[in-house]
Amino acid sequence: MKLLIPLALVAFSFTASAAIDSTQLPPVKALQQHNASLLSAGLPQAAEIPQLIAAGVDVVIDLIPVANGLENEAQLVHQADKNYYQIEVDWNNPTKANFEQFRQIMKQHNAADVLVHCQANYRASAFVYLYQLTEHGEDDLTIMAPWGDLQQSLAKYPQWQELIDSVKADIN
Repeated sequence: MKLLIPLALVAFSFTASAAIDSTQLPPVKALQQHNASLLSAGLPQAAEIPQLIAAGVDVVIDLIPVANGLENEAQLVHQADKNYYQIEVDWNNPTKANFEQFRQIMKQHNAADVLVHCQANYRASAFVYLYQLTEHGEDDLTIMAPWGDLQQSLAKYPQWQELIDSVKADIN
């Protein structure tokens, strides 16, 4: 009977998600590691997809409209038996419906190691910020570091400030 307990613990440890190995990450544009299991980035190159997966990424969420994304990205991710999702977030009109779709995918894979990306890590970091805020109560604007001067950027792109304000209003 004493041997069964350690074996059960060993079996359980293999079912838990492993952290993303930051030492194995390729130099993806505007890459940020938010915690042990969550990355956001700009658009990875095709050669970087296998490297991201080797570093531990289990789920890729692409926020770029199909016409502007990486050709064959879904195929590259699926070939590695990983999950790929595409949410076509229009830069000029990000919607709460886009965010809710993202939020549901994140909840579905809450124990997975996830990469969220767009072209320059603006959409991705904004969605990660909103997710961390809505699901974990973390109001950490440093998540949106790729935006540079955030106040100036959001003034330049008011549609994103409107989305953030709208999602925040639902929390209160």
